[in-house]
Amino acid sequence: MGWYGTNLRSKQDLINELNKDIPSSSTLIQSSTVGNHYWQLFERKDNGERWILLSLLSVYDGLWGYKSICDSSFPYYYTCPIGMIKKAGKSACETANKWRETVLQHHEEKKARKKLLVAGLLLRLGSSDYKLLYKSKNSWVVEQMGTGTHMLMSPKYVNEATVLPMTA
Repeated sequence: MGWYGTNLRSKQDLINELNKDIPSSSTLIQSSTVGNHYWQLFERKDNGERWILLSLLSVYDGLWGYKSICDSSFPYYYTCPIGMIKKAGKSACETANKWRETVLQHHEEKKARKKLLVAGLLLRLGSSDYKLLYKSKNSWVVEQMGTGTHMLMSPKYVNEATVLPMTA
């Protein structure tokens, strides 16, 4: 399945359109936007089965488009809110269940990693090493080892970095 282009010029307009385009066999229970991931929880009207749909949102030349992936296809994205996973419950589809378990595990690992992030921790990102100095709003102020340069590192890069063992 590919990407669908639209003539919509805002992310919110696209989300509004996705909310209108609901299968007649289902009811929208909950939705949530996480960055450019739009999550929707549906319930089938005939049997009460719940399923999650991820729409990846993207903008090109000022026009928004999307690609939708059902949880039964194991979307390989794990930003789905925990509350939505819990509301979805068990699925008749084992692939969907495995994906839901993976999402919960991802959130647990993220929570555990957040507890590890303290001033003085050493990280490696690419070929450079950094020392966390202090938190500044959402980002960390880091020192690039070897150069002494101070810079802001966004949570995205902090989470992608490898934690280095502390040396004496």
